[in-house]
Amino acid sequence: MPTRFFLAEPPDAFREAVEEIKEQRLASSGLETMRRDILTELATPHIASPDVHVDTVDETIVMPFHGLDGLGRQVTRVATSPNGIHFTAQPDIFSRSYLRA
Repeated sequence: MPTRFFLAEPPDAFREAVEEIKEQRLASSGLETMRRDILTELATPHIASPDVHVDTVDETIVMPFHGLDGLGRQVTRVATSPNGIHFTAQPDIFSRSYLRA
C-alpha cells in the first residue's frame, strides 16, 4: 500500500489516556454526545472525508482527507494527483480533522 502517513494499526490505548480523553469530552460536550464504545472511536485507524478540488493553474487534483494520527487525534492531510486516479499523499499536516475547503 502506498504511504498515506496515517496509522494502519490501532495505537496503544492506555486506560489512563482513554479515561482522560473521556473526562475531557464529558466536561466540554456532556453525556449525550458520548459514544458507548469510546475506545473504538479513539483508536480505529481510518482515512475519510475526501474533498476533491481541481487546480487549473497547476493542472493537478488536490484532495484533503482526514485520518487517525494518534489516540483520539485526527488530522487532515492532502493528496495530489495528475490524473484523478493515482494520488500521492503529502506528509505534512494540513489542518485539524474534517476540513472542508
